[in-house]
Amino acid sequence: MKRIFTLMLFACGLFCAKAQVTSTDTAKNGMNNEETFSVVEQEASFPGGQEAMYRFMADNLIYPRKAREEGIQGRVLLEFVVEKEGTLSNIKVIQTASPELDAEALRVISIMPKWEPATIKGQPVRSRFRLPFNFQIQNTPEESKPAKQKKKKR
Repeated sequence: MKRIFTLMLFACGLFCAKAQVTSTDTAKNGMNNEETFSVVEQEASFPGGQEAMYRFMADNLIYPRKAREEGIQGRVLLEFVVEKEGTLSNIKVIQTASPELDAEALRVISIMPKWEPATIKGQPVRSRFRLPFNFQIQNTPEESKPAKQKKKKR
C-alpha cells in the first residue's frame, strides 16, 4: 500500500511538473499562434542583464509633468511577450497607477532594444514577462534645501 501511494505521488509530481511546462497560454490575438510559455528553463533577459535594464529605464524614463505637479506616485506593472527573435509584443498594463504613469511605462517598454529570448531545451520560445515600474517623486537639490527666511528690518 505504501509503495502504491509513493508511486502515485511520484506520478502526480511528474504530471504536475509536465503540466507547468505544457500548460501555457496560446496567443489568440498575436500574429502567430505559437505557444507562449510562463515557465521556461532560461528566462528572457534584457541585453546586458537586469542592471543594464534598470539603467536603461532610469535613463529613458521621463516623469510626466502632470503626475509630478499633482504628486502622483505609484507602481505600474506591465506584462508583455518576448518573441523568439527578442522583440516585445502584446504589451499591456496589469496594474495601473494613473493614466500618465501608465503611458510613460508603455513608452519606455516600446523603445527597448531586442531581448535575449527565453529557451526550453536550448531552443528559443515565446515567453510571458512582467515588469514593474516604480514611480516615486524625488526631491531635487533645490527642493531639499530649507527655505530661506527674510530678515525683518528693525
